[in-house]
Amino acid sequence: MEDKIERHSVKVDTIRKILKRMLEIADVRTAKAPNGTISLTLSPSKVEIVNEDLIPEEFMRIKREPNKTLIGQKLKAGEDVPGARLSNGGETLTVR
Repeated sequence: MEDKIERHSVKVDTIRKILKRMLEIADVRTAKAPNGTISLTLSPSKVEIVNEDLIPEEFMRIKREPNKTLIGQKLKAGEDVPGARLSNGGETLTVR
């Protein structure tokens, strides 16, 4: 299924690139068709980090999140971790 999704994504990307190129060659910003409209629009500017080491500390943030791997190891070893518990994994269907 993942391969099928990947192939579909590649096809969609290819079609989008072809349509974009056709609009550019025709020097047209919008084209209407019975089943939809395609348009070339400007994307908003976005921040691009070229060297993270040069960013001043005031612009940095620290992401704090639970270490699920370590918590899982402790719980499976029988230790208590406040605020965490092991859940029943449930059932899953595997098709090969």
